[in-house]
Amino acid sequence: MIPILRLVAPVLLAAAQPAVAAADDAAAQLKAIADRYGERQAERDVHAQLSLGRGVRRIPTLSLADLEAEAGFARELLRELDVVPLQSLGTEERLTAEALRWLLNDAQTLPQTYLFGFPAPYSLTELGPIGTALASNPLKSSEDRKAYLSLLASVAARFEAMRVRVRDQEARGIRMTRRQIPRGLAALQGLRAQVDGWGAVADSRLAGLAPEDRAAFRSLAKEGAARILPAIDALVASFDDRYQAQAPDTVGLWQYPGGLDHYRLLARRSTTMDIEPAALRDLGQRLLDENNRELDALSARLQVPGGRAGLRSYANGNPRFLARTPEAVMERYRVCLAGIEPKLPQFFSRMPKAPYRARRLDPAKEAGLTFGFYQQPTPAEPYGEYHFNGSKLESRSQIPACALIFHELVPGHHFHLALQTENEALPAFRRTGGFTAFNEGWAEYASNLAREMGALNDPIDLLGRLMNNSFIFSRLVVDVGLNQDAWPIDRARAFMRANTFSSDEEIESELLRYSSDIPAQALAYGAGYAAIADLRREIETATGRGFDIRRFHDEVVGHGALPMDVLRAHVRRSLTGSVEHPAR
Repeated sequence: MIPILRLVAPVLLAAAQPAVAAADDAAAQLKAIADRYGERQAERDVHAQLSLGRGVRRIPTLSLADLEAEAGFARELLRELDVVPLQSLGTEERLTAEALRWLLNDAQTLPQTYLFGFPAPYSLTELGPIGTALASNPLKSSEDRKAYLSLLASVAARFEAMRVRVRDQEARGIRMTRRQIPRGLAALQGLRAQVDGWGAVADSRLAGLAPEDRAAFRSLAKEGAARILPAIDALVASFDDRYQAQAPDTVGLWQYPGGLDHYRLLARRSTTMDIEPAALRDLGQRLLDENNRELDALSARLQVPGGRAGLRSYANGNPRFLARTPEAVMERYRVCLAGIEPKLPQFFSRMPKAPYRARRLDPAKEAGLTFGFYQQPTPAEPYGEYHFNGSKLESRSQIPACALIFHELVPGHHFHLALQTENEALPAFRRTGGFTAFNEGWAEYASNLAREMGALNDPIDLLGRLMNNSFIFSRLVVDVGLNQDAWPIDRARAFMRANTFSSDEEIESELLRYSSDIPAQALAYGAGYAAIADLRREIETATGRGFDIRRFHDEVVGHGALPMDVLRAHVRRSLTGSVEHPAR
């Protein structure tokens, strides 16, 4: 037998070598494509550059020419990706290829979106990090200082491109709804108020320069910031009396030429699933009905008469549930986090290294935002932070505080975003990028998971989670209603009053967000949550008593954000042996 083995082993080795070489070649091809894509996207994404610790040189203009160039770049990379032999790749490389294909297919549709974006509060929040970028950009070398000035110039170009887009929209009969115009103008004025600070550079940042060079750069920075002001003013002037007189009172994409097709595209982009808006509306109604039954049961447990309607009055009209100061809000979050932290190891084997905390938003930015946002760790700011809205506390019930902070920090956004940033096995575009359906779907799943973890045993905290569910599930119904089904805003308002715990002011802000600021974006929360929850039930059924919750969570969040169709195929392959692949 020994001589036979000696003959067979070299044959097996020789056969294996071409396969290894093919796998190495495929991996190298994929890496080159992913690196090109990642570098291109990092150049266009302030958040990505900050998370990588880079100086930010520019932001994209989002002009029609800019979007067409991105679509052309995507087509070129797709042709290259098509010839990579993906069957020889490992798990992480295959996920990179599948995520990249989804992104490139989506990027080809960017020119189709040009006519439908308005300068409104939420769509302008991506310019919020400009001040952070300028403050963190290094200024030691001449190239550093050129980057600083280039960034200022690109901001001016972005506002000019917005003005041109508004003009092009008007030519097609597309105007921002009259209801949203004051809010959009207020958001623009808020950005304008920050511009002077963008041109000011502290002495400490220029300490190594000769006095004359320091003065010259300061002058150029001040001039660069000053050029942004007329660009903002010209954009503001676009919404003059003539524009406002012709702007519609109605809301929603259905009313614009091509608006329904655009909404279907946005729904697919937001959910990262091939699903029709009507199916999302029906999903939302089903989830809402189930949640409403839980609320009715909870009203009996709390001995609050009147079912959901009684709970609404109990929650919103009780001063016991209000915070007097932003510091009191932060203390409430700290208590919630202390209750869940000991339970995390039972459900997760991977946890991020970066610490986390809650902080109040800059009060100047609070008027344009209903709630707040999570900011993932960066080299300059190593904490994962939830920036909460600390204004108008007299109308903000703190009942949902635990549900909210579990969504925003642990085991929600901080878990998946910090883990993703820390995972050096991922290519750059996957470490810094994301998909709203995954990001928000995971955060909603994680916050609801807190019930199973025993962190929502208090009936008031459970009420807060069910209140948030009402809001998330109602969005699926209302977003589709406003944009596809031509709901008047009064119908949408009545629906949210009947099915959510939101104040009238919050409802008004949200309805404009869905219908004329960032339509379809809110679909991602409920659709992503349902996709992950349904996937878990599927895997539990398939694996039976062998189901391991920690392993399931590892496979869902251990590879960074993914399109939902890619995620589902991956989890099925990993945990059940399914050979399903996402559609090409």
